[in-house]
Amino acid sequence: MLKKIIHLLKWPLGLYLAGCFFAFIAQEKLLFHPKKDAEQYIYDFPNAYKEVWIEQADGILTHALHFKVDQPKGIIFYLHGNAGSLSSWGAEAIQYLNLGYDVFMPDYRGFGKSKGNINSQEQLFNDNQTAYNWVKNRYAENEITVMGYSIGTAMAAHIASTNSPQQLVLHAPYYNMATLSKEKTVIFPEFLVKYPFTTNKFLQNCKIPVHIFHGTANKVIPFSHTQKLQNEGHQNLHTYPLINQGHIGISKNPEYLKIVKEKVL
Repeated sequence: MLKKIIHLLKWPLGLYLAGCFFAFIAQEKLLFHPKKDAEQYIYDFPNAYKEVWIEQADGILTHALHFKVDQPKGIIFYLHGNAGSLSSWGAEAIQYLNLGYDVFMPDYRGFGKSKGNINSQEQLFNDNQTAYNWVKNRYAENEITVMGYSIGTAMAAHIASTNSPQQLVLHAPYYNMATLSKEKTVIFPEFLVKYPFTTNKFLQNCKIPVHIFHGTANKVIPFSHTQKLQNEGHQNLHTYPLINQGHIGISKNPEYLKIVKEKVL
């Protein structure tokens, strides 16, 4: 009987282990969906910008856009989502330029004009820190607002937890990647998550105001993730539910713009 059970389970177990192996080695392709832009690509934005090349610790050059206004109130350090490139994400800067803020927006490795490829969480964090240092060398930290969207929220929280910016703003954050992964793929073991992106732990080390905006109709990253972060008891955490807002378009939501103008920037 035992031999029959083992025989019956052999193929399903083999398929399961093969699926886990594939998911482990293919996480970069599952998580990140970059758009490549030619180095000579000219961005079509209504606002003036400067292209910035940042040399990372291993010599790889990553690319960023620096938008400027006259007499800025401060600067937004913006970490974008997991797809596209600055050719589309750059449009997010307009809302903050109109409020009188400069914006600095880097592309991750392999995105847009940035060279190289993403291969670890530590690499991403180090790249982001180098980009943040570029900004920190030109602006006082109490003038910097760190902002992250979707997958960029954990990275933004990490930057805020290891530096001293004025504040942190998160758009549609996830509690951590293991929790989100478990919701999306129930059978995927937590220990195989190469990019744990523990937003919840990073926020525990943030001593600055944290503002979270999350759509209640978000099906990509459910609003329950913000509720879990809220339940952690962060003293300076402010959450703003955006009724009927989905995952995309938060920065164009009239309620979001009203709150940002009156309470955040």
